Amino acid sequence: MAATDTTEPLLKVREVSRRFGGVFALRGVSLDVPPAKVVGLLGANGSGKTTMLNVISGAHSPTTGEIEYRGKRIEGKAPDAVASLGIARTFQQAMTFPGITVRENLRVVTRDRERIADVSERFGLTKYLDMLAGSLSHGTQRLLGVALALLTSPALLLLDEPAAGLARADADMLAELLAALRDDGLAMVVVDHDMAFILPLSDQVVVLNAGELLFTGTPQAMREDKMVQQAYLGTTV
Repeated sequence: MAATDTTEPLLKVREVSRRFGGVFALRGVSLDVPPAKVVGLLGANGSGKTTMLNVISGAHSPTTGEIEYRGKRIEGKAPDAVASLGIARTFQQAMTFPGITVRENLRVVTRDRERIADVSERFGLTKYLDMLAGSLSHGTQRLLGVALALLTSPALLLLDEPAAGLARADADMLAELLAALRDDGLAMVVVDHDMAFILPLSDQVVVLNAGELLFTGTPQAMREDKMVQQAYLGTTV
């Protein structure tokens, strides 16, 4: 008989709704993020993906529902309080300090030279360390944003379209890096529209449609799900 997996989820989202005025951006959505796993959060534009990251990270409070991280309720906590618990967040826009160098950006988070050197090498940033962050390409600025989040030593990393604007080779490199971080014990929720990037990386996927939960399961099961295919306008996922 196979052993039962009793590992508790690192993050539990239960029946979360978020309303803006009379419009529901999320309606009764539940999901789990296991330790050291990647959850791909998918859906068309306007489906509620970024709102979900905002609710988890404390940028928005849920209208209803509960969010539990490491056994403690966190819904409604301020973003800095959520971050202090070990949840880091990146954004669709590259959140860097454009007027200072890449090295100085990294030093904002830590003064540990070894950690800066290690993260710079892993993200391919070493050759840019003495350049102004604002002079980098859009894709490289996004890599820097992910590096800054990683330097906070999170247990859970929320990534909002990290591969947007990256060339295929850079997106593949980022996917390999994130997979290695997952193997080292980091849990992630990743939003992205690049299926070639997100599906091989994800251990499981959650699909939202118009703010509601449409599908939860493996990437392979998602590819075969008729409701998901219909939500994506009949295209092959």
